[in-house]
Amino acid sequence: MLYNEIRINEFIFSSVLRACAGFGDLGIGEKVHGKVIKCGFDIDAVVETSLLGMYGDLGCTNDARRVFDNMSVRDLISWSSIISSYVDNGEASEGLEMFRSLVLKGVELDSVTMLSIAEACGELGFSRLARSLHGYVVRRRIGSHGPLDDSLIVMYSKCGDFSSAERIFVNMFNQSVASWTAMISCYNRGGRFKEALEVFVEMLESKVESNTVTMMAVLGSCAGFSLFKEGKSVHCYIAKHMELNDGSLGPTLIELYAKCGQFRYCENVLHTIGKRNIVSWNMLISLYASRGLLLEALALFVQMQTQGLIPDSFSLSSSISACANVGFLQLGRQLHGYAIKRHILDEFVLNSLIDVYSKCGLMDLAYLLFDRIQFKSVVAWNSMICGFCQNGNSSEAINLFDQMYLNCLDMNEVTFLAAIQACSQMGHLEKGNGFTTNSLPML
Repeated sequence: MLYNEIRINEFIFSSVLRACAGFGDLGIGEKVHGKVIKCGFDIDAVVETSLLGMYGDLGCTNDARRVFDNMSVRDLISWSSIISSYVDNGEASEGLEMFRSLVLKGVELDSVTMLSIAEACGELGFSRLARSLHGYVVRRRIGSHGPLDDSLIVMYSKCGDFSSAERIFVNMFNQSVASWTAMISCYNRGGRFKEALEVFVEMLESKVESNTVTMMAVLGSCAGFSLFKEGKSVHCYIAKHMELNDGSLGPTLIELYAKCGQFRYCENVLHTIGKRNIVSWNMLISLYASRGLLLEALALFVQMQTQGLIPDSFSLSSSISACANVGFLQLGRQLHGYAIKRHILDEFVLNSLIDVYSKCGLMDLAYLLFDRIQFKSVVAWNSMICGFCQNGNSSEAINLFDQMYLNCLDMNEVTFLAAIQACSQMGHLEKGNGFTTNSLPML
């Protein structure tokens, strides 16, 4: 269109920006934004709202805010868009601040805005604000008996107010599959797995057809109590009434059977439902690795490649972790070579390699890899500190701990326990006691 000099209007720009968001292509989106400015459409309300939505969908909340602040006219749609941008990207506090600004302007709110605010209240656990929000919805009759009610159920459950969630559910005029699923998830969130299963039974009796999200919640209920028999029954229900090739059900079933200690069933699920789903393979490899089942984990690592799946960072780091757990250095080296060949040397893989080399006494090599990580997580620091402790080099362990402290880096109980062990080995009792005092709030 550009090359043929066809005149572009605001609706074409809006459609292209939505496509950029849908494809997750920020680079093209920014180029389109530049073209918008060049063509003088950056003051058009339709295009401005589309720009705001695109940046929000792509997780660029700062860019979304800049667009919002420069908008010529801010209507309820643009306010709702910036609020949902913050909430959807884990910045619930900022979303609530924008909501307060909107309320102060005296704008009449709609169900779209309230959906985002309900989510923000739930994420932050603001029960008092949640009740005020609910009261506003009731008084204004906003979105009664629809998705907003479902969102209020989730909001109350995240705030720990299960009785309010129950009241909304019971008083709903027409309970949709989303409503039933919200209530099952509500009980799961509170650890009330038996009640969650009872709600599912009521749902079946009400002839409401379940969906994948519902079944994932129900399987979560079974996993919560390690209910193998009930889990198998739900699995049979899924096989009878739903498509078993759904990619999201495989990992959930594997998690259920793993919690019940039924690894044979895990592999059956993998080879039926999850054959083409790398998430399922990764989950089972990780489960085997965490239990020290090296041969089983590595067998799956090889099998997934025979199925045409290319291992990713998670597959590789889990397999390397299995080597670390049993001190299998030779195989760890081979996987290191594989990682280099495949150019899979991100932080997760490097952390696993540091762990395996540390546990096998190759601290020079571990430190070399540690030095390659630009932004070192607490996991990487802990692996090195623990490695030096285990290999009798307590002074280096304390040196690394001091570096973390001086740079104000995050520490956890593993960090402090390793530092205390290093002090004990060196006979620095006073310094060790200081670490103990600092670590008490974490233990």
